Amino acid sequence: MHRKVIVVLLFGVFSFLVLSPGFGETPFKEYSDSRIYQTARTTLDYISDTMDSLQIKYQYAGVSPLIRSETWYEYPVEIGCLLSQEQLIPLLKKFSSFSFNGIRIRIRSLAISTSAECDAKGNPILPLTLNLWVYFGDNIEHFFPPNLNEKHIRYLTHFFQLTTFTPQVEKKVILKKLENSGEPIVRTKIWGMDNWITNLRIDSDQRVQMTGYTLGPKIHTKLGSDLLKTGTVEEVSLTNMNRNTYEKVPVWRYDMTYRLPMKKK
Repeated sequence: MHRKVIVVLLFGVFSFLVLSPGFGETPFKEYSDSRIYQTARTTLDYISDTMDSLQIKYQYAGVSPLIRSETWYEYPVEIGCLLSQEQLIPLLKKFSSFSFNGIRIRIRSLAISTSAECDAKGNPILPLTLNLWVYFGDNIEHFFPPNLNEKHIRYLTHFFQLTTFTPQVEKKVILKKLENSGEPIVRTKIWGMDNWITNLRIDSDQRVQMTGYTLGPKIHTKLGSDLLKTGTVEEVSLTNMNRNTYEKVPVWRYDMTYRLPMKKK
């Protein structure tokens, strides 16, 4: 009887240890102040080098205080830059692929909008604010595998097949003047797409907010359906739509919200 009790107790203790959270994980290893600073420096230097390699105008960076979890270190970083639409996905891919000395970069949130400036190719220059989580520690690959930002990259790849930040209505001023009048000729040109956006925000809870223009009220309702068909968004809602004008062309301004799936589809 006593022998059975002892066996049951030993089995219970063993089960508790094996099933307890953290059993078998590598104990947390304290980093020196020097190593913590060098990790931050490595990350910031990589961000700067990435901006240079992609010819993106780096504007600012802010680093919040260090956070220590049970198994790794992390700290939030906010960066700002000016870029074109074509440079956004390559930038996110660079951050996603970064892996050096146990460091990982994850996108927390982003906000991007249009401006009145254009680059040499005529593309709008877009101010981007990007909030990142930087993780580091021993065996970080076990907790944060490569391609952390795959969901954002996949969504934006499909997104820019359906819309653009480039206004699809453009006013052209022709220098030749009309006879008997001192006024230049002004013509409006409509480009190939029937919609464009002016603001896009992805929050840390994966909620997305966007504002845009279309050439008709049925176009942005179709855009919501087309986004759902990509399988990269859910919970789509049109929160506002109203008639407006853009360069004297009748348009519709709309606001739309949705969410990136919490689980990969």
